[in-house]
Amino acid sequence: MDQPAAQRLFTARNAARLVRYQWLRRRHPGVQGHRFNLDERADVHIARTATLVTGTQVSFGPDFTGHFHEGSSAVLGNHIWFSRGGTLTVHESVTIGDNCIFGEYVSIHDENHVMGDDDVAIAHRGFETKPIVIGRNVWVGAKATVLAGVTIGDNAVIAANAVVTRDVEPGAIVGGIPARPIGRADGATRPTTIP
Repeated sequence: MDQPAAQRLFTARNAARLVRYQWLRRRHPGVQGHRFNLDERADVHIARTATLVTGTQVSFGPDFTGHFHEGSSAVLGNHIWFSRGGTLTVHESVTIGDNCIFGEYVSIHDENHVMGDDDVAIAHRGFETKPIVIGRNVWVGAKATVLAGVTIGDNAVIAANAVVTRDVEPGAIVGGIPARPIGRADGATRPTTIP
């Protein structure tokens, strides 16, 4: 592809993304902060009373799905990248610090279905919600899942396919189902524990 054609393609993609962002911003007054990059194949639903605040250089990759429900609040820092197929579902609150990377098909949910043994179908019991807080410089590997009520400390690494059900210390590497400490991202040799 010659240079002028490549420049036209790049400009057309950026223009389409800008139009999508402007449409979301006009339709949803809770969208605040800096303009984010929303791939043309991303699917984002923002409820009228939801708040989405983004820092600079926030990108939602191809096939990303975002659901920001009524009364929810999502605050995303600077330099955040959601790779292909990621899911972010916010019923109450999700906060993500600066410089975080989310691998392919990462799933973040601040809700769980209400459990019980009564005769009400699980789909009709509603949700229990708890805020999620993800610190700065966190790397979440492909196909990992972060569940309600979890706090992930700064500089932590979540291994691919992990299911995070408990808090993660700053600088820890966790993996497995449920995720448990397997090392230190900061090179320290002291053991890591999750309460």
